[in-house]
Amino acid sequence: MFLTVLVGAFLGLMMQPAAQPSVGPGVSEALAAERRAAFRDLRYDLQFVVPADRKTPVRGRAKVRVSLTSPHRIVFDFAQPAERISRVLVNGRETQPQIADGHVIVAASQTAAGANEIDIEFVGGDESLNRDDEFLYTLFVPARAQLAFPCFDQPDLKARYTLALDVPAAW
Repeated sequence: MFLTVLVGAFLGLMMQPAAQPSVGPGVSEALAAERRAAFRDLRYDLQFVVPADRKTPVRGRAKVRVSLTSPHRIVFDFAQPAERISRVLVNGRETQPQIADGHVIVAASQTAAGANEIDIEFVGGDESLNRDDEFLYTLFVPARAQLAFPCFDQPDLKARYTLALDVPAAW
């Protein structure tokens, strides 16, 4: 009897899905491979409000659509403090993501097989924006886009995107 219970417990542990690795800072090879394997049909609809005063932060909204073969965590890269995330909706439902090590993490339990839409309102960082009184431009070389908005900052994840800018009328 004891042996039967012990074998049953052992088999039960072996049949549980493997725990997903912790994220850690940056984009590890393991995280990049996990996302590459799980994500399909990636789209970004990006909106930015650029104020005339270059010392006032840029606000934004990223509506990200991604298809998953099964529910899966979604780890966005966003190297900004947690208070810069103002709202997150996952498939139309407001959620509280985990924010750690420069990432916004949506739990697998919030996602579904097939199409998923994640809507994130945020305050972007200026580190990758070159702002002057006369111009504004970005250079999103590797690992710099995540300073401005939540994204998957790895070159092997290709996406379609739309971009809307709300800028001062005088510009």
